[in-house]
Amino acid sequence: WTFSDLLRKVASDPLCPPRVRFATSHPRYFTRRLVDTIAELPRVCRYFHIPFQSGDDEVLRRMARGYTAQRYEDILAYVREKMPDCSITADAFVGFPGETEEQFERTC
Repeated sequence: WTFSDLLRKVASDPLCPPRVRFATSHPRYFTRRLVDTIAELPRVCRYFHIPFQSGDDEVLRRMARGYTAQRYEDILAYVREKMPDCSITADAFVGFPGETEEQFERTC
């Protein structure tokens, strides 16, 4: 089973509440299949909290986040393409140990 499969199962269950909210996903696990699934299921809220932590690839690597800034941007672009009316929120860290001013600027 994948998370997309689980969402489909829950959203199709007659005992399921009328709205299902999937709140937070690590960008590493946020796939096109998951976005497609959510776009197809009217019971799943069009709200996403996708933390990005930093806009700098070196800082992301030192954080061991497992994705790049470009990967994060690609996720957001695909979400907006499939669900232009959705809400997206995020988290960012600033002042990570060893972060330079230039790296900080890439985040902000």
